[in-house]
Amino acid sequence: MVFVQFKDDPSTDVWPNVSDTSGPTYKNTMIATYKHNAQNWWEAYDANNETLSDYYLQSSRGKMHVIGDAYSVVLDSNASYYKNNGGESAMTTEIWKKLNRLYIINWQKYDKWGWDNANSTFKYEKDSIVDFIYKIHKTTGNGVLSDFYGYAGLGGGADYEVDTVNHIKINHDYSRTGSGITAIRYQKKNDIFGVVCHEHAHYTYSSGHMTYAKLIYGVGFDSFNSPFEMIYNRYIIPRDAVFGQTNTLGDYSSQSSGNGEIIKIPISTTESFLLANRRKVSRWDRNMLGDTAFYNVYNDLEYGKGLYIYHVFNGIQPPTATYSVPQDLESADGYYRWDTVGKQSVYMNCWTSDPTWWVFKKAEVLYTNDPSTLGSTNFNGDELSLHHLIGWSNGCPSGMTIKFSIGKNAVDNCHLGTDRLYTNETEYYTNYNHMGTRWDAWNVGYNEVFSPYSSPSTKDKNDNETGIFIYYKALNSRNNVSIDIYKVNQPLSLDSILKLTPPSRPMGLKIGWTDCIVDQIFVKLTWNHNMEPDMLRNSSFKRYQIYRAYTDINNVPGNYTMIAEWNFSIDSTPTFIDYDVWSNCDAGSSEPSYNVRYKIKAVDNTDWASVFSDFVSNQSLVVRINTPDNYINNSNLPKSFLLSQNYPNPFNPVTKIQYDLPKDVFVSVKIYDLLGREIKTLLNEYKNAGSYIVSFNGSELASGVYFYRIKAGSFVQVKRMLLIK
Repeated sequence: MVFVQFKDDPSTDVWPNVSDTSGPTYKNTMIATYKHNAQNWWEAYDANNETLSDYYLQSSRGKMHVIGDAYSVVLDSNASYYKNNGGESAMTTEIWKKLNRLYIINWQKYDKWGWDNANSTFKYEKDSIVDFIYKIHKTTGNGVLSDFYGYAGLGGGADYEVDTVNHIKINHDYSRTGSGITAIRYQKKNDIFGVVCHEHAHYTYSSGHMTYAKLIYGVGFDSFNSPFEMIYNRYIIPRDAVFGQTNTLGDYSSQSSGNGEIIKIPISTTESFLLANRRKVSRWDRNMLGDTAFYNVYNDLEYGKGLYIYHVFNGIQPPTATYSVPQDLESADGYYRWDTVGKQSVYMNCWTSDPTWWVFKKAEVLYTNDPSTLGSTNFNGDELSLHHLIGWSNGCPSGMTIKFSIGKNAVDNCHLGTDRLYTNETEYYTNYNHMGTRWDAWNVGYNEVFSPYSSPSTKDKNDNETGIFIYYKALNSRNNVSIDIYKVNQPLSLDSILKLTPPSRPMGLKIGWTDCIVDQIFVKLTWNHNMEPDMLRNSSFKRYQIYRAYTDINNVPGNYTMIAEWNFSIDSTPTFIDYDVWSNCDAGSSEPSYNVRYKIKAVDNTDWASVFSDFVSNQSLVVRINTPDNYINNSNLPKSFLLSQNYPNPFNPVTKIQYDLPKDVFVSVKIYDLLGREIKTLLNEYKNAGSYIVSFNGSELASGVYFYRIKAGSFVQVKRMLLIK
């Protein structure tokens, strides 16, 4: 491991300019100098002081030891000299010469392995080529090195003989006999660690990049190895799911002498789902490198823990330049069509970019298969799939796009923003969601059902139904999880499976306002109907529960209370109007007084409720609770009697009726059927002058035309309304 700096590189806290051999402050904590043997492989190396060695042994489940030494050199010249005199090749030659001047190096120690062309495998046999060098540069030298974070290879040029006695040489090229990788620009230990492990992976099993793995384009946005990589490298052998019963899945990175845990759910001979229960038992098992992990990857927070579901398309084969999407991550927060909002600056490591990064918003929930095409211009996917959406040709650095989420922007470029869960702000802030967020993992209480009817869905790569249901129903002691796995007719029927699983998480919840009704607008919710067949009631409607939380304008709503459980027609978008939450029609006339949030649950025909949907939020002037006959606060009393048209109309099953009283009077409001028979009395009492709203629930009535009639003193009026179920 060689840390390199140009003569004119600036001094920094983590990499001070002290001497030729000093290097960064963590230089001697990166790698073990000799092979450690321990009873338990996860205890062999010190994670803090032999970081790479510990990582490789744990991520290979005790199979791969990486040992060596760390050196440091300061080049003899400024960066501009190399830029004008031989470039990277000349600079690299000087590094090897200076290593031999500064240190007494036994190069035979670094020649243990060779490449067996006949059998296409590595062999434990000297080949007179240095096995591996991690060459780590403090800066790019203002163009001497490529503007990447790292690459496989040592910088080109002819082989250089570093040991003239034993004729051991360094191969600069990227090949099976190549001698190493280059890392650039990053200076912090954790960042260097990520780049080094990613570039090394190109040598151990593939030259290509792939999604959702150590080998994803960039620094490798899985800090461990993905299940795909674990299986390919034969570190873990997956076991097939057993359909029709509960499958127990242990921790993915469990520190035991066992095989490790991955469940494979076959779709065809080459296509499958892989399940990994990632509880962060190993320090290195960190699938979430964005969000809160960006500045603190190796934390013990619950964020990032959960069940990860991977979709493998064409078997376990290494990615290539033309085959870069062997798998997709089925993100628990859904699959969407996206719209661009514009461009914005990115905050990163106490640095602010130009406003060149595209910002996206979720435009539509999708229920098809996510192709997760790396480099595609298809505006579909989860945040990780969109990582390369339109970057290269539209000015985004390194071709990367997705970095934003909704919440409160950071106070400065050295801090993270705040997720909207903990703030009422709805700004776009940098959260590096292209490196994984807290919402990717499936968890009990958040998203439990992955099925033909969920988003994302269990459809195959060609959007055909697989009939597969995955119900994550329990997190047990010792980090084991219980997962019910079903496939239609293997052996259970669809009806039987539906009875054994709750509805999927409702999707597409949106919030808005009604049109103006006597100087007021009311909160209006819409969402997507759940598609499970057992959601149907009487073949014409589906049931949902609506929950609300509210607080004053200075706080964040927390405790949700169910405010309605209604049936909604399957023939239209489910719509709920909360007449207990309103604002002025003239939004500028008063400042909001309350922050209000809503969630919904789907309820199947066995009364089994789903988990909560995502929440939507709004601000209002007034929140009225438990007042079925509401007085509308209006400083100007009505000028005349008025009976307004009910809203909504048609309705199912609840509607609101507004009436105006210019004076104090005895009032009755009654409902009649099409034949003029009285159905229900909504109101029969004395009222003060003002405007009022009264509710009518027609859940016990058949679909059809009904009339409502008001009698207030001598004022009588009748209007028609339509109930549709």
